[in-house]
Amino acid sequence: MKKLVMILALVGALSLVSIASAQFTSPQTWGSFGNGERQFYGMSGIATDTSGNIYVAELDNRVQKFSGNGEYITEFNISARDIAIDSAGNIYATVNDSIQKFNSAGTRLNTWGSTGTENGYFNFPTGIALDSSGNIYVSDMENNRIQKLDSSGSYLTSWGTPGSDNGSLKSPAGITVSGNYVYVADMGNYRVQKFDLDGNYVSSLGSKGTGNTQFNSSIAVANSPSGNIYVADYYNNRVIEYDSNFSYLTQYTGLSYPTALVVANDNLYVLASGDYQVYQYNDNIHADFTANVTSGFAPLTVQFTNLSENAESIAWDFENDGVIDTYESNPVHEFITAETYTVNLTASNENGTDSALATINVFENVVFPGYTNPPTDFNHDGLCEDINGNGNVDFDDVVAYYDNMEWIEENAPVILFDYNNNDNIDFDDVVILYGLL
Repeated sequence: MKKLVMILALVGALSLVSIASAQFTSPQTWGSFGNGERQFYGMSGIATDTSGNIYVAELDNRVQKFSGNGEYITEFNISARDIAIDSAGNIYATVNDSIQKFNSAGTRLNTWGSTGTENGYFNFPTGIALDSSGNIYVSDMENNRIQKLDSSGSYLTSWGTPGSDNGSLKSPAGITVSGNYVYVADMGNYRVQKFDLDGNYVSSLGSKGTGNTQFNSSIAVANSPSGNIYVADYYNNRVIEYDSNFSYLTQYTGLSYPTALVVANDNLYVLASGDYQVYQYNDNIHADFTANVTSGFAPLTVQFTNLSENAESIAWDFENDGVIDTYESNPVHEFITAETYTVNLTASNENGTDSALATINVFENVVFPGYTNPPTDFNHDGLCEDINGNGNVDFDDVVAYYDNMEWIEENAPVILFDYNNNDNIDFDDVVILYGLL
């Protein structure tokens, strides 16, 4: 038990406000070690207000307030392990063995509780969360229970007994409320438990390990309105996301000892206590794709690969004429007629749409003088190395190329025969072609 308390004293717990679920990408980081602005001396709790500002509790040191983009706003002399913010901007904090309430300017308004095991008393309170009615939920870690207080700090109920059975708790840490449910990071049992607002057990997820449904210290948990949950897996250095049926969706790795997380501003914010940084992931839509070739002779077959981020749906328009040709993720399309095509990929999610364009150049076939077959791009790299069209690159291709360099410049699309990519047909191209033998 003392070991778990020491761990939590070093890494803290979490408080979370959720939005609609999404899989996040494009992380950026901010913060470093220290006591200055945008520096952290320990990272234990995080919360957001109705304006999307981010509050970070620094392990019994202070609370800093930032904009959603990580710009420093102010700080409060609040020695909190974890924090939660109500709709009026009041700050609720777990401090020593009590719950303290501060106004939006950081002035203390109330203190509730002290050391003990009776109702309304605490023994190392860690996570704190609020419901829509202003009720307060506290992970009473050393007492292995959850306590529920009303908005005035009066005791309402509690649940949990030491153990590993359903509904029992072992060193509960992070806690969050979403709708009619309370989610508890049952850290000592390597799981997350779900209760109703009165503490009745609903379900649980997890065991000890490194698998996609396992944890090595489940220190923090978050839930979105659609039912997806996010779990900070401390010793496995990751955050895992699940759907409402606890099916694995994705994970965010490379995090150094994540201790707390919050979803706000269409972003996922994670405190990485090992490197004293806030990792900020966004779910902004970004359309992107690649094509295995972008030029060639007709008919030209092109394999497209969708690289869009955070897309819930995609649509391809191969002629950019406003007509959707396919909704496949990675389609193959044959361009029959020789012309220049603009391919448009539109990616969409609940936050909007984004488009990406690419040009595909399709040319009329040509036949080198003295030959009957057109050149081919035998390795599908957008260059025609098989000059005589026999399906291979051989010495005859080198001879044909060398003998017809001027002819290529005047009669063929240079882009298909410019192996050194200098916009000219020159002897260096001959050398490159010879090197393919």
